[in-house]
Amino acid sequence: MTTHVNCVFCAIVEGREPAKIRYQDADVVVFDNVLNWTPVMMLAVPRTHRTQSELWSDLGPVGRAAQAMGQAHAPDGFRLLSNFGALAMQSQSHGHIHILDRTEAQLEVRGQDGRSIVDIVRAASDQELSRTGHAIFYDARPVIPEAPVTVLSVPTGLEQRQTEFWQDIRAFGADVVDAGWDLSAKGFRLLSNFPADAVQLGGEKAHVHLLGGTFLGEYA
Repeated sequence: MTTHVNCVFCAIVEGREPAKIRYQDADVVVFDNVLNWTPVMMLAVPRTHRTQSELWSDLGPVGRAAQAMGQAHAPDGFRLLSNFGALAMQSQSHGHIHILDRTEAQLEVRGQDGRSIVDIVRAASDQELSRTGHAIFYDARPVIPEAPVTVLSVPTGLEQRQTEFWQDIRAFGADVVDAGWDLSAKGFRLLSNFPADAVQLGGEKAHVHLLGGTFLGEYA
């Protein structure tokens, strides 16, 4: 296991720093965020020290654990997000996923009409921004104008739901991170909403929002 002496998250993983551990296994540790801004505010981190970009290149068990903890602790809806760079308020180099109660309402369909944000953005965007072997990118500003860079990314291939997709997003993560640095070199945020079934019957369609281009502010 690779660790860094001066990394707070490595110290928590090794038991050298205190934290309220919510879950741990051979690959992942989930613990409460000391900021405590919302009722559910946890961090899922790999035991091995990796950067945010390295983590998102192979989320695997960290993504699965983050989703499972969100569903268990925030059944009325939750979001998973990662910050990249100072512009997005990234404060720790050790790769991590924030698990937060409530979905990000600005990134949902207005009026909660039961349609997926994926379908709304596809209908509003004239064409794809770009496409890789694993991801398709759409300009979401016609629907979600809150940030100068607001891109909806969805996986290629057969349509999936968030709960299925986050079991292993594979190389999709690396493609989205590359797009983030290209579009907002000073920092960006990746975020996925998981609305409750009462809002999105059957679960939301697979997606990751890419936000950047300006100071993004707090994320809670």
